[in-house]
Amino acid sequence: MEKWSPWYAFMKVAVSSSLHHYYRFQIAKEGLHQVPKGVPILFVSNHQNALMDALLITTALPHVHQPAFIVRSDVFANPVLRALFNSFKMMPIYRQRDKVNVVEKNQATFEQCCQLLTNSASIIIFPEANQERKKRLRNLKKGFSRIVFKAAAANNFEQPIFVVPLGINYDQHLKAGGKIYLSFGKPIDASAYYDLYQEHEQKAFRQLTKVTQTAIAQHIVNINPLAHHNTIETLIELYTPSMIQRMNLKGGTRYMAFKAQQKTAQVIEATAKNHPDFLTSIAPKTERYTKHLQQLNLQDHTLKNRPYKKTNLWLQTFLMVLLFPLFLHGLVYNFLPYKISEYFAKRRVKDLNFYTSTVFVLGFILFPIFYLLSAIFIGWLLGSKLLAFLYFISFSVAGVFASYYWSAYKKLKAKWRFWHLQNHKNETLAQALLERSLLIQNLEDVLEV
Repeated sequence: MEKWSPWYAFMKVAVSSSLHHYYRFQIAKEGLHQVPKGVPILFVSNHQNALMDALLITTALPHVHQPAFIVRSDVFANPVLRALFNSFKMMPIYRQRDKVNVVEKNQATFEQCCQLLTNSASIIIFPEANQERKKRLRNLKKGFSRIVFKAAAANNFEQPIFVVPLGINYDQHLKAGGKIYLSFGKPIDASAYYDLYQEHEQKAFRQLTKVTQTAIAQHIVNINPLAHHNTIETLIELYTPSMIQRMNLKGGTRYMAFKAQQKTAQVIEATAKNHPDFLTSIAPKTERYTKHLQQLNLQDHTLKNRPYKKTNLWLQTFLMVLLFPLFLHGLVYNFLPYKISEYFAKRRVKDLNFYTSTVFVLGFILFPIFYLLSAIFIGWLLGSKLLAFLYFISFSVAGVFASYYWSAYKKLKAKWRFWHLQNHKNETLAQALLERSLLIQNLEDVLEV
């Protein structure tokens, strides 16, 4: 499993391409230059979105890295999937509900992890133990620390093992086209704790776990307290543009947004600790604002980007009409496989934490099949293999264009709706705009203190 695999390399490219299409090329990465090469590495991350987390980390890494990673054992039940997952260096982790000898089964995976690190391979692990679609970091389990020190002991503590903390930040967990920000932290040299481990194992476990927890927290938007998660998330969305200006941030769009969101979350958490009534008093205001947006069928970004000139709206509408045939081409050849994946996930997936992973994996299988069958039919219909090949190549590109077009259409529709409501002096819109302004001012007042 530790050997470089051509099949893994091929799958990595294929999955990477599919992920970029799924998220409309909005995956940003930071800190990859810090990842060492040719040494044993344990990539330790927060866990919010099931299989998508592992795939995003794997495909973000340079091709020299082919990390193994641990997944739930139930996905190995199907022998065909088991062979596929084994080829992609996945290892099962068992739970009590799996009705097996959990200690014995997990010990085998544990020993395999140690063997990989001993042979200078890399592993991805999510020590929160399960996933949660919340922007926060839960307490890490000590299992990854045990793996590190047991692997080190197998080599008589002569080989350094590095723990690379990283954070995955999702704009939205359940929808295609959301923004992703992966932030890789400075590697932690576990050999600094070897002496402590040989003196007191539990202290070493706790110390490495604590240091890693602190490091990961620096690379995610960490919302606390959990009881007011939705309120804080709304406030962060409202205040991000202002915080970018206040911090005078420079760099890529996703980097600036991440830093601003992280800082806003920290300020709100600190304020809530010093003034316990702050969130209690502001929560009803954010709820009213959110309710008014729902009544208006608008989102916050539509209000944020106002005003809208009628001339510009007509120009955008004309452009949308002009590009509609290209959208239709992309829609025809991409709608069915996506909708089948989505329909199956909605019907069969009971835990929403696995919804996106199911849609993505099904799409990863169905889209190439549908493209191939469509190209074969077109080739037969037109009597040209060249045209069939060109059509096959165009399907994916047209699909991305159709996705962008549909997003732009919804935004334009919202702009027209805002313009219409504002020109008709809609009271609900006026109230929402006032509430938005007051909420931002509340945060400004907090920062001035």
